[in-house]
Parts: sequence; structure tokens; C-alpha cells
Amino acid sequence: MSTFLYFFFGMLDSIAVFILIFKTFRWPIRHYWIEILISGGLISFLSYVNRIIFYIPNWDMTLQFLAYISLLMWMFRVNLPNAINLAAIGYLAFVGIQFIVYPLLLAMGIVNLDDAQELTGAGTYIIQVSSEIACYSVSYLIWKLNIGFSYVSQPPHDRFTFFKIKGNRFAYISNVVGVLVVCSTMYWVFNYVHGQFVVLGSVWGALVILLVLSYRRDYGYD
Repeated sequence: MSTFLYFFFGMLDSIAVFILIFKTFRWPIRHYWIEILISGGLISFLSYVNRIIFYIPNWDMTLQFLAYISLLMWMFRVNLPNAINLAAIGYLAFVGIQFIVYPLLLAMGIVNLDDAQELTGAGTYIIQVSSEIACYSVSYLIWKLNIGFSYVSQPPHDRFTFFKIKGNRFAYISNVVGVLVVCSTMYWVFNYVHGQFVVLGSVWGALVILLVLSYRRDYGYD
């Protein structure tokens, strides 16, 4: 039963990331719902293998992030530069929301510190479900308020086009920073009791930078 719940909630987590990406960049979900479900299942399975079978939880987010990039390229046919950018924004948004939800649950006494480090259990599932509801709600608000970006066209793209992005140097550096933040998240969470609070600032800092750059590109400032 714990295996099924891990896979199920992990799949909902992954779907939430894709929905955040799609709504942030104004892509129609209904055209890609099969690809989203398949991708969510694959990433959930990858996470299960990383954490339960090989027991390498510190590497889980790094490998998941690479999987998001790969799936955006091959399942959704997004080219590599955009796939990296979209994966960074979507994943950082999900992690940032999760690390806001968790302290709130902690302050209300619904979960405890250990729940953030456990792989399964009631507290862990509560954190996941609450985070998923928050992510889906944010996605709905993005759609309802008609906000988001349109500089990345709806795929298919030429996956092998490595185009030159205007203002590319800072954009690439910001993406690298976002990737490093994502990759280091699980290290802090699993090795330090209060690691999630250390991560929160860096996650939101990197996300804000990427969103500002996206805004500038959307309105032709860069």
C-alpha cells in the first residue's frame, strides 16, 4: 500500500509541476493531457527507484530535474534552451510553494520536523497533498487572471536549435543558479533539521530572478 501511495502522490507532484509550467507559459493543457499523465508517471517511478530501491534521496531532485528537461524535449518537443528554462521555473515554483506550505503545517501542529525528511507516512502525505492543492490553486489563479508569459511558443519546436537568446549571458547564469538551487535542495533537507528554511530563500530568490528575466523577454526589454 505504501508503494502505491508513494507512486500516486509522486505522480500528482509531477503533474503539478507540469501544470505550473503550462499555465505560466499559457499553453493549453487539454492538448497535452496524455503526455502530462505519462510524464508524471515516469517521474514518479524514477523518484521511487531513486529513494526506495537505490536509496539515494539526496540525488532525487537532481535526477528528477534532468528528467523534466528530457521529457519536455522528447515528450513535448521543446528545444533544449527553453526546456531548461521551463523546467527551472516550474520546479522552483513547486519547491517554493511546498516550502511555504510546510512551515504553515508545522506551525499549526499538523506535521512535525521529521515528516519533511521521511519518504512515506501520514505527515509526509499531508505535506504532499497540501502542496499539490496549493500548486493547482496557483495554476488556476494564473489562468483566471490571465497572467503568465508568451515568449516561448507552443511546441513542437525544433529540438536541435540552439538559438541565441538576447541578453543570453545573464539568462544562462540565472538558469545555472536555478539548477544548482534545485540540485542542492535535498542535501539540505535530508542532512539538516532546519535545512528547509535555508533552502526557502535561495529557491524564491532564484525563481524571482527567472520570472523577472521572463517578464523582460516577454515585453521585449531583452
